[in-house]
Amino acid sequence: MEKAAVVRIPTDHVLRRARAEQARDVDVDIAPADHHAVLELHDVCRVFDTDPPVWALRHVDVRVDRGEYVAVVGPSGSGKSTLLNVLGLLDRPSSGEYRLDGVDVAQLGDGERAAWRAERLGFIFQSFNLL
Repeated sequence: MEKAAVVRIPTDHVLRRARAEQARDVDVDIAPADHHAVLELHDVCRVFDTDPPVWALRHVDVRVDRGEYVAVVGPSGSGKSTLLNVLGLLDRPSSGEYRLDGVDVAQLGDGERAAWRAERLGFIFQSFNLL
């Protein structure tokens, strides 16, 4: 199975675009990157307990620094949605360490995870339904 990949988008390209928007009197705040890791995954696995077990994520290591833009790309079935669900605190890794702003959020309880989502995360779903 082909793996999903995290693609880094060059920050200088994003900053050039933002500066161009500022020149057109558009209100854009450009915060310089301080190279502080916003999120870090170390040896993260997500295994679905089926017969046979399904390894959606296998030993993933990712670091995203403050100010960095990334995209998750890959073919169908490569683990993109599972990775985003773990990153968005909608699912837990089966093993490994997930640090968000320096806190190991994989170890937080359900209420604490809900508070993190409400206060610190935004999640835009690919498809949505109005209830």
